[in-house]
Amino acid sequence: MLSRLIVCLFLLSAQITHAQSWFDENPQWINDFSFGFAGSGYEYVSPEGDTVLLGKPAIKIRRLREMNSGMLNSEIRVVWQSGDTIRAWHEQKNDFFTLYNFSLAAGDTVDVRYHFSNAGSSKYVVQDTGTMLIDGRPFRFQDVQWITGVSTYHCNARIIEKIGMVNGTCVNTQQMQSYPDGHHFFIDDPNQAAVDGPAWFLCRYRNDSIEYKESSIACDALTAVKTPVAAGPAYRLVPNPFAGDVFIETRNAATVEAWRVYDAAGHLLMTSGGGAANVIRAAELPPGFYLVEVSGSAGRAFLRAVRQ
Repeated sequence: MLSRLIVCLFLLSAQITHAQSWFDENPQWINDFSFGFAGSGYEYVSPEGDTVLLGKPAIKIRRLREMNSGMLNSEIRVVWQSGDTIRAWHEQKNDFFTLYNFSLAAGDTVDVRYHFSNAGSSKYVVQDTGTMLIDGRPFRFQDVQWITGVSTYHCNARIIEKIGMVNGTCVNTQQMQSYPDGHHFFIDDPNQAAVDGPAWFLCRYRNDSIEYKESSIACDALTAVKTPVAAGPAYRLVPNPFAGDVFIETRNAATVEAWRVYDAAGHLLMTSGGGAANVIRAAELPPGFYLVEVSGSAGRAFLRAVRQ
């Protein structure tokens, strides 16, 4: 009996590991967007940890939006991979829906629900499938076309395994005009029409062993200057959880220039200002979850902190 239990646990563990393969090796998606529900700015998407919904082993995804207006918006989404299918959690429907499915062939359709709405969805049709090399490694792709409902608007994009949907384009065949219709990891934000956004551009996908970067002026500026670094290598908050002062420890000779503290809703609460660059006087913060942005010689990092 014990041996059977061990075998079952081993097989279940292998299944779960395989089922979350898109999120192995600490991936991060970095996007530039020109407008949308939250305004214009940048978006950083990365796994936050494991969870279980409806009995499914899922992954919590942190989506952090840094708007050009100075506002920071942070939210947690949940995704679940089963085989070749990536599904996202819909809070109002209390269920998962499909974002990507790499078992599909040309002619197959995916109906993507709107995440922020009880009703409504958009569809894309797989036009072609194949394999491409990125840094010498093979990745499957799907070339897709969105069903816009307007015969003169043709919107196309490419879905790359592990990376998601990248820079699409909508063409008005009547006026022969081209509009950006770029996409990102979460493709369930509704567009009002074929050309009114959000205009997303994937700037970089990266994990511990691969980096995929789009070449454009906006992306070059973002990935060269504004890319956050992983929390572990350069900066660390001590103690964490905390009850009083928090110290920013550095590694690899990194230096701290400034910091900002946000609550879980993305509201700015504290800045380093003229105070010490590596000390956060946080004793007056109420218990809860916080996000600390650290800027310094190693770039930027967003660190999680918990007030006891």
